[in-house]
Amino acid sequence: MRCLRKYGLVFWLVIATSHANAGGKSIAGWVEHAWLNGNQISVHAKLDTGAKSSSISAADYEKFMRDGRDWVRFSIVNAKGKTLEIARPVERVARVRRAGTATEERPVILLKVCVAGYMEEAEFTLADRSSMNYQILIGREFLKDRILVDSARSFIASGECNAR
Repeated sequence: MRCLRKYGLVFWLVIATSHANAGGKSIAGWVEHAWLNGNQISVHAKLDTGAKSSSISAADYEKFMRDGRDWVRFSIVNAKGKTLEIARPVERVARVRRAGTATEERPVILLKVCVAGYMEEAEFTLADRSSMNYQILIGREFLKDRILVDSARSFIASGECNAR
């Protein structure tokens, strides 16, 4: 019994230490706070390791031209009712294919986002996510080499957002 306690404690310490460090990566839940556009607004985001790219809800985006480039304009409203107006140049158009649906073309924009302490300008496809639970989906391109996702938990990441 004494041996079991001793080795059980050692095992727990090894697991706790490796979990806390996670190879220098942050650990986040499958749903976390995401801050947009230099911390101007916080929304709930789904961290999806099954999705390659990130996506933001922009059901009624408006296309326009500025300085000879295609731009888009849309608004996002968080759970507290705060609205952020976003206008960005279109970086490219992505062809998105979902199971059981036709291929769809979506504008892609660059937008500064912070999740689990990592702030970076990331690519987002514009999508109608109005029927989804979360306005933002964070995909593997943002997560890789930074964030490990604990699929059993949510809102566990640090609220701090430091440029790294």
